Amino acid sequence: MKVEKRTFNCDRCGRVHEEKEVSDFLGNLFHDMQVYFGYESPFDEDIVKFSICELCLFDFFRSFKHRPIVDEQDLVDCFDVCRTQESPYAGRAHIETYKRLENLEKK
Repeated sequence: MKVEKRTFNCDRCGRVHEEKEVSDFLGNLFHDMQVYFGYESPFDEDIVKFSICELCLFDFFRSFKHRPIVDEQDLVDCFDVCRTQESPYAGRAHIETYKRLENLEKK
């Protein structure tokens, strides 16, 4: 069975990741988004689609006056912990994964 390699990119910062093997999960840190514009917008019923990496997504969340809450915790604070502190379950895996994401080439 042939497995198709995928390419992920962030439309905000330009980071690009080309999957090298099926077990390469770095692509999971790229998110496809879409925004629907409703009535009274000059973009009435338009849909804008884009991809964004988790680093840029959390920069966006960081700018919110009312940040997203997950399991009664500030999601941005949790993200900062995952990027800087070892986990009892994942060890340094999250830290190393985010370092890999940070170091991707930008095009």
